[in-house]
Amino acid sequence: MIDRTVVPYLAGFLVCVGSVLVLAACTQGGGDAERPAAVSSAAGVR
Repeated sequence: MIDRTVVPYLAGFLVCVGSVLVLAACTQGGGDAERPAAVSSAAGVR
């Protein structure tokens, strides 16, 4: 089982990885159609 003291660190790590993936998707610039979904998902995470 996962220790409860590790959960906040895992949550922060997942948020960081998700935001980095969103930034990478936005900066590649190929998908304007993907951008609103990425921004809304990033706003939903925070």
